[in-house]
Amino acid sequence: MSRKKLRNFFIIGLIFTLECSHLFASPIETTYPITNLNSKTLVNRKSKRNAPVEDILFWDNGIVQYKFNDNDFSAEEKSQVRSAMQALSSVADISFIEKINIKENDNYVLIEKGNKCSSGIGNIKKIFNNYKQTIVLSDNGICFKRVALMHELMHLLGFYHEHSRFDRDQFVKIVEENIDPSKMHNFLKRRESTIRFGEYDYDSIMHYSYDSFGKNIKIDLTESTIKPLKEGAVLGAKENLSEGDKNGLIKAYGVSQKFSPAYIEFKNNAFFNAQIQMDYLYDHLDGDKPEYYGWWGHYGSSAIFTLPSNVKSVDVKISFRSIFSWYDLEYLTYRREDLPVCLVIWGTLFSPQYDRCEIN
Repeated sequence: MSRKKLRNFFIIGLIFTLECSHLFASPIETTYPITNLNSKTLVNRKSKRNAPVEDILFWDNGIVQYKFNDNDFSAEEKSQVRSAMQALSSVADISFIEKINIKENDNYVLIEKGNKCSSGIGNIKKIFNNYKQTIVLSDNGICFKRVALMHELMHLLGFYHEHSRFDRDQFVKIVEENIDPSKMHNFLKRRESTIRFGEYDYDSIMHYSYDSFGKNIKIDLTESTIKPLKEGAVLGAKENLSEGDKNGLIKAYGVSQKFSPAYIEFKNNAFFNAQIQMDYLYDHLDGDKPEYYGWWGHYGSSAIFTLPSNVKSVDVKISFRSIFSWYDLEYLTYRREDLPVCLVIWGTLFSPQYDRCEIN
């Protein structure tokens, strides 16, 4: 075994010995709580990280391969997960690569359904080859909120909870007697390396709310699980990344390399019902059936469907409904470099039309 591998195993061994299960993030249950990518360009295009190199659980070159567990997720749920991923990729040099065809020893994350929202901390499978790395999302609605998805993805990228920082006692008081004992591991203080990304951030998407994992269902501020020591500080997961979150991502993975999101937006401004049907390819081999998404909209409705960042092509069929039947209006094909795209349908049944519209 090489000296580098021995060093890595020694460091991981220390982490497990000193912190037991601290590598593993648990559910958040607060109240709220590019151009076409290929393997050769991905390996070489990442900018140099500013974060300390001893954190071996960061994803090499910022590349995260993932796969949705078969038949677990609807097209809309996949779109929500991808949208959260692309929000992070717009900040830092991170590439989320969706896979269909997985080899036995591939380093990837399986996204699956479960009874909680959870993710491991960083790229654990890089060290333990037999480890099954997962993100678990429940059907209770909480896990598919944008803030919850980005929270779990930040764990996946190597970030702990903000209130678990080494210096947290200067900024918050953890009220242990109010915490559900089975959830206490969410409040354990971490190593000194957790302060290297910047100042303590009450606004972080990784910070729990006042009453997270409390013993009581209804908790007022006198029975909080976390109390801020700074007057006027507001706790709780925000809707978007804070400036501190963004700076941490950039220090860990470098500045985003002109990332362009991959989505198609639909608007129906016509006085008839319209339908959009899409077949799209990303990691497909010859003979693989493309993935499908369909949207039906009446006058004034709209939708955004987020595609994998590594999408290769999208075939779009626009149809409209007359009194008697559906009629095809247009067939379109878009490549990765064409995205994002906004399509608006307008006109009347006697003169149905479509156009490109401005991206918001």
